Amino acid sequence: MDQRRGKLARVVEVHAFSIAVKLAVVEFSGKTLLLSVGKNGISLIAEGRGE
Repeated sequence: MDQRRGKLARVVEVHAFSIAVKLAVVEFSGKTLLLSVGKNGISLIAEGRGE
């Protein structure tokens, strides 16, 4: 947990490919996640260890 802000997750970047599809980089639980966000839901594309 981020002690400074009390948040479990942090959105690092979001890139819009169209109105309906975005890629988001999110830090969660010590990992960096690359997510696809669209009208049908959210999908995990890749997972890293963080920075």
